[in-house]
Amino acid sequence: MATAVAPIRTLFGFSELEERWDISKDTLRRAAEAGELKTVYLLGRRLIPIAEVERVEREGLGSGRKRGWKRSAR
Repeated sequence: MATAVAPIRTLFGFSELEERWDISKDTLRRAAEAGELKTVYLLGRRLIPIAEVERVEREGLGSGRKRGWKRSAR
């Protein structure tokens, strides 16, 4: 019998990252508008690629880092 394999996530929505990083959607949108967070559009939705999620989790979010913002250590 074949074992089911969970699909690999490649894109995340703002709502998912709002919860994951404990910051507001507005903060995420501002970062995207400022070019600090790379996004793609798919079927009218603005999404964040997994590579960008991993980059932000490693390095912090753009210029917000200079103001002291860092992902909470959960």
